[in-house]
Amino acid sequence: MLEYEEFKIPKPDINIWLDVPVSFVETQLNKNRKGNDRSYLQGVKDIHETSINFQQLVYNEYDTCCNIFPELKKLICSDKNGQMLNETTIFEKLISTINNLLPYF
Repeated sequence: MLEYEEFKIPKPDINIWLDVPVSFVETQLNKNRKGNDRSYLQGVKDIHETSINFQQLVYNEYDTCCNIFPELKKLICSDKNGQMLNETTIFEKLISTINNLLPYF
């Protein structure tokens, strides 16, 4: 509540966690990633990219938060076999979730 009451940061209308399998995260982190947005790293990995165990802990924390805080909605981005859904399917699920959470004007 510090953010909203003391610092007066606006509360978001909705919060959606895109639940991505940690195995997908690991695959993406192991790819050779390039670009100007990574130049600050000077060829090394970001500290958050160095440990898949850390990624699993973050995943577990978000999953727990979804169970504790009903305002945080989980959007599962994988199929029943744990494989990532394609971008179109995830987008459609996201739009549907948003439409179900926001009031109509």
